[in-house]
Amino acid sequence: MSSCRAFVAGRKQRSHRYDGVHLLATHPTDLQGMTALRAAAATLPSGGATEAAAFAAALRLWRAAFLADQVKPDDIGGTDYLLSQLAQDGWSEDLLFARAELYRQRGNPRDLVAAADFYRQALALDQRYAECHRGLGMALLRGAEAEAGRAELRRYLELAPAASDAAMVRALDPRGVAR
Repeated sequence: MSSCRAFVAGRKQRSHRYDGVHLLATHPTDLQGMTALRAAAATLPSGGATEAAAFAAALRLWRAAFLADQVKPDDIGGTDYLLSQLAQDGWSEDLLFARAELYRQRGNPRDLVAAADFYRQALALDQRYAECHRGLGMALLRGAEAEAGRAELRRYLELAPAASDAAMVRALDPRGVAR
């Protein structure tokens, strides 16, 4: 027994060496597993099909829920990084909407300006994206652009009259946002 292993055994600790195989081990060590994966990867042709489009299509139904769950103002840096990574091939309206929501929820005056810009970019891609009109309206109201904010909220209610938050949105305008 080596002195290192004897020391570990004497202290009744487990050795953290992963380059050897225990006599009764049923799984390869990390080193063996990585070596096997590298060897297998080397046999594959380069530039193969990634099925990225099929993967994106399968996730499309769930993507909005995943993005909404990810948008948490307590991790703006991590979430913004993730959104940027997802947008490597270009910003889509749903990614821009998620980014706008992230900044609007943090609510600093500078963030409200950025959020409004992101909402506008998303709306340039899809004018019928109702939630973008709501978010833009909220950002503009908080950013002291009340009339423009109310106009966006009215557009939201035109596009989504039966929205679950329609009553709350109507209550934001004492003069009556699109009843």
